[in-house]
Amino acid sequence: MTSLCNTHDDITKSLKHIEDFSNTSIQTIANAINTAFLAPMHNLEPLLHNALSKYELTDSPFSVTSDAVYLKLSSLNPTKAHGPDEIPTWLLKENADLLADPVRDILNCSYREGRLPKQWKKANIIPVPKKKPICDVNKHLRPISLTFILSKIGEDFVVKKFIKSAVLKIIDNNQFGTVPKSSTTQALISMLHKWNKPTDGTGSPVRVVLFDFKKAFDLIDHNILIEKLSKLDLPPMVMSWITDFLQYRK
Repeated sequence: MTSLCNTHDDITKSLKHIEDFSNTSIQTIANAINTAFLAPMHNLEPLLHNALSKYELTDSPFSVTSDAVYLKLSSLNPTKAHGPDEIPTWLLKENADLLADPVRDILNCSYREGRLPKQWKKANIIPVPKKKPICDVNKHLRPISLTFILSKIGEDFVVKKFIKSAVLKIIDNNQFGTVPKSSTTQALISMLHKWNKPTDGTGSPVRVVLFDFKKAFDLIDHNILIEKLSKLDLPPMVMSWITDFLQYRK
């Protein structure tokens, strides 16, 4: 906490008008922040325990090679924070040649079973201030999830091999965010063209409505997400792996 918000006293002063945090411990403040972060999820139903049973792993399992794993490990950013396993990223990067084979075996076993190791479902949640002073826990703190580096590598293989191509098949032509070789510049050009074309020389005004979804990622309903993913061109193994990825996280 001290590295993020300077000192215990600073945090206490910032949150004092929300709840009486005078003479309280770091643990009490952390619990209050934890409660605030969990609040948006109270109305969301977790994935059913039998959600995995829909996907029979009849297809050939996806597998990765040692060379592919080596490239992932050697390209890691050594300054990135580690997850609950406390294995430094620089250690994985500097020993990529030694770790490529065992990591490959772990990932391929995970893909073959359509499940993740339970340890990979744990995360350390770091509260990062959006602004200072922190006057409202719900508005001025952003939860950053630090997960296992190996889990991130496993995700990256699945996303690039299957999910990106499946999503790009159905994505709207007016979607620019997260689309390869796209940019905000293209989005602006598209918008200006649509605004100017019907109003050029007519003197007509253009009305623009902008939406900002509050806590958009925190409020993703996993049941709806899985239902939408099931309609994409994804093999059962991938659907099983993603479903298991979203279940019983801590």
